[in-house]
Amino acid sequence: MLASRAGYYPHTHSLRRLFEEARAVKPELWSLYERYMFAFEVMEDAYLGARYLPRRYSRDVAEHLVKVAEELVALCT
Repeated sequence: MLASRAGYYPHTHSLRRLFEEARAVKPELWSLYERYMFAFEVMEDAYLGARYLPRRYSRDVAEHLVKVAEELVALCT
């Protein structure tokens, strides 16, 4: 979304930074980040953990994160 609308995107694994950058292009993304801040932090940890550390999450947590991700995708399309 940043690449197509702003013409660039930062090379980072930080979801907060990506949402901060996206706020200028689509402010409602920042509202979504604020609403689900903890979920996005878990997603970031899960991404980094999947690459470097073994980590397991409960089914409930995973299902919640999927719902948040679906809402994000719907907002970006």
